[in-house]
Amino acid sequence: MPELAFLTLFLGLVSGVQPVAVSVVGDVARLELSLDGKTFTTLQQPPWRATVDFGPQLLPHTLSARALDAAGKELTRTVQWINLPRPAAEVELQLERDPTGVPRAARLVWQNLTGEAPQKITVSLDGRALVPVDRRVELPAVDPTLPHVLSAELRFGSGVVARRDAAFGGDLGTELRTEITAVPVRLPGRPKPEATVPQNALLLGGAPAVISASELGAARLIVVRDPTALAPLLRLFNRGGVAYGGGRGRLTPSFPSGSSPGDVPLDPLLTLRFLWPQAAPRGSSLGDQRAAIKLFDGSREFGAADGGMFWLLTHVLEPGASNRKPQIADALAVAGLQALGGNGRRAVLLLLADEPDDPSQYEGARIVEYLRAVHVPLFVWRLEHRKRDARPSPWGEGEYLGTPSALAAAASRLDRELSGQRVAWIDGAHAPSEIALAPAAFAAGLRFAGEEME
Repeated sequence: MPELAFLTLFLGLVSGVQPVAVSVVGDVARLELSLDGKTFTTLQQPPWRATVDFGPQLLPHTLSARALDAAGKELTRTVQWINLPRPAAEVELQLERDPTGVPRAARLVWQNLTGEAPQKITVSLDGRALVPVDRRVELPAVDPTLPHVLSAELRFGSGVVARRDAAFGGDLGTELRTEITAVPVRLPGRPKPEATVPQNALLLGGAPAVISASELGAARLIVVRDPTALAPLLRLFNRGGVAYGGGRGRLTPSFPSGSSPGDVPLDPLLTLRFLWPQAAPRGSSLGDQRAAIKLFDGSREFGAADGGMFWLLTHVLEPGASNRKPQIADALAVAGLQALGGNGRRAVLLLLADEPDDPSQYEGARIVEYLRAVHVPLFVWRLEHRKRDARPSPWGEGEYLGTPSALAAAASRLDRELSGQRVAWIDGAHAPSEIALAPAAFAAGLRFAGEEME
């Protein structure tokens, strides 16, 4: 049996015409290369090299190579995901079963390119937290006739996150399926925490998709703050009479009673991370695929115990001064990748003052299309009014935050989007373009995350 491997790895964000090379070990009659299921070239002999056109837009793709014999029968294939998260660390789940075949425990096997050990390990079954001990976790008794999702997430000191989601039970029997796709769906209104995505809500390739499980799960917010937005944020609080204090990393409001909600606490299931929009000197642009993911530095992840929304927006600072111009559009694209990486509820927040000149490689309109295509909601908060003669913004008007109460209202709308999201799990690995909402679900008010936000 021949073996295939891509020699060209698109680890970052990519568009346009690019070279691609494949390693072929063994006898094959020809090699067929496809993009999003459509063959764009067939190679008859080595060198197994070609060019692929990803198009002008920044969109997710699947690039596949198929080895065929002389009769046209497929011998093997390999697939590479484009413009979707690629891990620097990986974790696998291995089930331990009792004599009847029912899973009773799971072992975690992981690897990291840097060789470092994880700082935090989180394991859950159907959204319920489990406690791993020595790379092993005991599983509670579950109904084997129903589908279940086992999830493991490892966080490393370098900021790298490795996650594996696997399904078993129900129609899957005792088999462990390690390829399942997370689909973030926004339920209408203000759903209760236990609300789930209906079984008939999604279509896969035009046919009804079987949802293995649906859960609330963790949420991830990536914040891109233009450096000029910090000063008006601080002035905003001074005008409102907010005093920083308490010694616990929170804001202490000094408004008259009832005139302001004060700081906005984070949801306990939410983590917030800043991505600094000044490109680091490790690479010149996102055209350097090897540097694209690591091009923008960021903060550690913050949770509810670290402070409220106002405190974090004004007190988490970029380490060291930088004279590099912010690359807002490129930073938002990378923020979208990071938001996707957790396979959970997600959103990206852009904080702007006056709209700066943007030396990004990608145009803002392309980034908006990309975030919509991968179902990552984008919120834009403005700290200053746009000038009347300003050119149209790719981010739209956004929300103007002229008072602390306006900021609290904007934070409430963001929370409503995240709290309304549910993650539906579909068996197999699928690109976002393959999945659609069923007409009945759309009519009932369901939307993909970020679409038609209230």
